[in-house]
Amino acid sequence: MFVADYLRKVITRKEEEIDRSIFPFTLPVFRNFQSLDFDPKLTFLVGENGSGKSTLLEAIAVAFELPAEGGVAGHRFETFDSHSEFHESLMFARGPAPHEKAFIRAESMYNLTSYLKRSAEEWGAGRFERPHELSHGEQFIEFVTKFKGHGFYLFDEPESALSPQRQLAFMNWIHTALRAGAQMIIATHSPILLSYPGARIYEMRPKGIAQVAYEDTESYVMTKDFLNNK
Repeated sequence: MFVADYLRKVITRKEEEIDRSIFPFTLPVFRNFQSLDFDPKLTFLVGENGSGKSTLLEAIAVAFELPAEGGVAGHRFETFDSHSEFHESLMFARGPAPHEKAFIRAESMYNLTSYLKRSAEEWGAGRFERPHELSHGEQFIEFVTKFKGHGFYLFDEPESALSPQRQLAFMNWIHTALRAGAQMIIATHSPILLSYPGARIYEMRPKGIAQVAYEDTESYVMTKDFLNNK
């Protein structure tokens, strides 16, 4: 099985080169942030709303020249410039350049598919001839299955588009893509997605970022408690 570690590590620049008094270093999780290693195949980022998952994922996307609002290499759209300059405070230890790369944000899926349809190029043809006749989840699954699988993929809370059954279908695609040589970083709250075997899981906590076991994630613990005591 081919493994391409497109992103190996994120490192904060020297203290004299950054300003920890501005966002996102003002978030508790990044107050003393220094570095983070990534699994060569699959890394999950978990944590409460506002904990910094999307902020870190967005910085990685921008560093890899992907649209901050989500998209694929070579296609850039923008509705509102709201992303931080966090990526400028970081250094990225990389492996080989990926054959394809994408950053998929659940909240911008509608705008992204609209843009790709209008582009009338490779990503706008075929399956996106009538994108808005599909549901949010159908759009998402149709979109990701268009990828060849040997690239670098970032997903921000993909479960917001997916039913439990569709999450399992997405996991099947993840499995196929990883076997083809993909590397993925996924920010999620889903205990279903987090169960993928062998994945590295980081939890964004007020005291910093900690690697945790699946059964110790808040998503798993709270879901299990609720189902057992609903």
